[in-house]
Amino acid sequence: SVHNTRFIQDGQNEYLFFVSQTQNKLVGLRFTDLASWTYDVHCEFDIAAWITNPAGIDIVKDGCVWTAFVTSIASPFKLIKFEFGQNFQSISNNADLTSLVALSTPFDVRTVRDGDEFFTFVTNSTGPVNRQFIRLGFGASLSNTPAVSYIALPAGSQAASMDFYHSCDQWSAFISSRAAKLISVHFGSDLANASPVVSNLILSLPLNDPGGLALVEDHNELTFIIQSRNGDTYTGKISSATDNTVDVNNFGNLRTTSRDWDIEVFFVDGVYKMVSANFSSGAAGGVFSLDFPYLCPASETYSTRLSETVSFQQAGTFKVTLKASNLAGDSESVTREIVVS
Repeated sequence: SVHNTRFIQDGQNEYLFFVSQTQNKLVGLRFTDLASWTYDVHCEFDIAAWITNPAGIDIVKDGCVWTAFVTSIASPFKLIKFEFGQNFQSISNNADLTSLVALSTPFDVRTVRDGDEFFTFVTNSTGPVNRQFIRLGFGASLSNTPAVSYIALPAGSQAASMDFYHSCDQWSAFISSRAAKLISVHFGSDLANASPVVSNLILSLPLNDPGGLALVEDHNELTFIIQSRNGDTYTGKISSATDNTVDVNNFGNLRTTSRDWDIEVFFVDGVYKMVSANFSSGAAGGVFSLDFPYLCPASETYSTRLSETVSFQQAGTFKVTLKASNLAGDSESVTREIVVS
């Protein structure tokens, strides 16, 4: 049962980290060939002594020290900071930050560096809306005691996942809401801004129980991808960080399943790879990958961004392959063909 994943790069190494809610473990996969989804299990930690029912995870490097933030989504709600050192082979230190913040079903956690300062953000899916977006300012080091503040969200938000966008010295956060909303938070040039501008975006299509959220900047175009817990995957272009109107496209249920949650999208070897986490128990749960080709005979060179509509310059049969893998390295692939005439 996996809610969230985090992809990181450290020099030549590429990792995908996630937490298992049912097994109370923090797992790191190291890719030997990311393009073909080939990996080994680099580390696996039993974290039940510190936190149970983990869901949110983020990992960031402070100097030479890799640090993970993990939240739990079942009572007692917690926010724990783990330090790994340089190579993820052991947990060298941990700190319980729970007493510093008001947690209520904290689904997601993100740590962002703004210049020399670190900020960790947490989304609460329940509780008062003026407590559903938490900001912890650590200053120049994650070892500092953070200053905690709260950013009020619109009524009925039920905040779920978030992602951040930084362009032209301007910071924005986008938050998916289980109340079928997409929320923008514009900080301006400073993530410490005490009065960011918060808005409900106007969407052309309703979202069905949205969960995971990822932002992709493809040749100066900002696209969001939202994973519904009921199966559908939505995309939409945001023409500018302050644009409150968004055209939404529905990919449909890419894996003909439900209980998908977090998604991450990254670009490798000419392919956009989307990683989807599923929080079902047993074999249905886990981490899955979906590839989107970047170079193809499309009407626009860059039209292979995550969108449900692509126009091709020539007729032919084109393939999309979905590959799912488990921790043992076993995998299965499903390929579908589309015919363009």
